[in-house]
Amino acid sequence: MGPELDDPAAALVSLLPELAVVVYESAPHRDAVRRGAGRELTARQMAAVVALARRPGATMSELAAALGVGRAAASELVERLVQKGVVQRVTDATDRRAVRLDLSPRARALAEAMQAGWRAEVEAAFDDVPGLDPTTLIAFLDTLLDRLKGHRPR
Repeated sequence: MGPELDDPAAALVSLLPELAVVVYESAPHRDAVRRGAGRELTARQMAAVVALARRPGATMSELAAALGVGRAAASELVERLVQKGVVQRVTDATDRRAVRLDLSPRARALAEAMQAGWRAEVEAAFDDVPGLDPTTLIAFLDTLLDRLKGHRPR
């Protein structure tokens, strides 16, 4: 199982790289790619899909912030996803100059299927560890994610 729990930070540090790879290579992701007609996505492209699934209608700036990249990098990433038929640009209904980003209907369905698969695994893992407080775990992981993206608490 890895380092003993007498050093929880060391145990978690040893698990994080494996967790990142396994989430990306997991059955829900593989199945989504397979149903996506072979349009395999890079890790950064998948991160954009996940971000847009959570934030439909995001602006380029909002997507860039969610991914922790600059607007130019986000724009380049979105262009590749548009070419693959994964993302679509939509003119904002209230401000015709603004462009919103959303997943294509097919990509949204694949993202929802992938998230449903991950949800089933998370629920099963919660069942396997009955004393775990999900609220504390989620708060911790959210804080860790922010810190890993370079955001520091004030």
